[in-house]
Amino acid sequence: MPTPLCITCDYDLQGLPDTALCPECATPVARSTADRRLRNADFNWLNRTTRGINWLERCIRFPVYAFIFLLAASLVIGMISAATMFAGTSRFPTQFLLYSMVAFGVVFLAAMLLFIVGYIPFTWLATARSDHFTSPIDRWRITLRLTAWAPVFLVLLTAAQRYFSPFFINLPSFAPDIALSIAVVVFAFHNYALREALRTLALRTDSFTPKRRKRHAKSTRSTAIAAVLLLALIWWPYTTPTGPVGMNLRGIQLFAILFTIAFLHSPLKDTARALKEELRAASPLIPPKPDNPSPAS
Repeated sequence: MPTPLCITCDYDLQGLPDTALCPECATPVARSTADRRLRNADFNWLNRTTRGINWLERCIRFPVYAFIFLLAASLVIGMISAATMFAGTSRFPTQFLLYSMVAFGVVFLAAMLLFIVGYIPFTWLATARSDHFTSPIDRWRITLRLTAWAPVFLVLLTAAQRYFSPFFINLPSFAPDIALSIAVVVFAFHNYALREALRTLALRTDSFTPKRRKRHAKSTRSTAIAAVLLLALIWWPYTTPTGPVGMNLRGIQLFAILFTIAFLHSPLKDTARALKEELRAASPLIPPKPDNPSPAS
């Protein structure tokens, strides 16, 4: 077992008797030193939660990697195309450039489709209720399920304004930005709740090292920075002398939203790995199913 930590404030309880109280928050030490690892939880619940968090991590990982790959490929192909035109030769097949960009775009769209379609269902799967075990993320379940739509809505609305701007011409210029601002605030709640829930889960595992604990302990600051950044990008065009020119910044806003959502990948990956270790440790504890009785002859 790792060094015992307080379940409330993470204070190092090494050397304190079970009858004592935490020096920081007065939580009984016995509550923290009991074997409360997730491997002792209900296996079906642990399996569902692990699968849900693992797929949530994939929902974020694939679009981020696909976007980086698409951006790098676009730069390389653009440089090759420019060099070919500058040299005055047409030996380089232009159709290859076109087909490559289409293929890269399809990969990115497929990754984004996984995020858009899967993020909300996998959030619900990761916050499944246990009938025989008090889940450590019970306090975050309702918040996470009610706010899971926010990151998906941010991506969809910003992409729609970026690529289908004519559909928004008849609307007041500030109407979509108000909707985006509301979604940013809701996403801030979701971001904070998800980080806290993941940290609460990971603290019940053996592989949640002090380095990872320190990296996961800045939920409030990370959430505040993300919300302020996104709100500033949404409303900054209204401060220019020429009035709102938000449509010219949708590409930057979409990139900022994807970049902000990508910051959830690290805590999701760490927690998914820790849960997989607990799941493997819990597997031998499953009692074998009884053999079916042979039918009477």
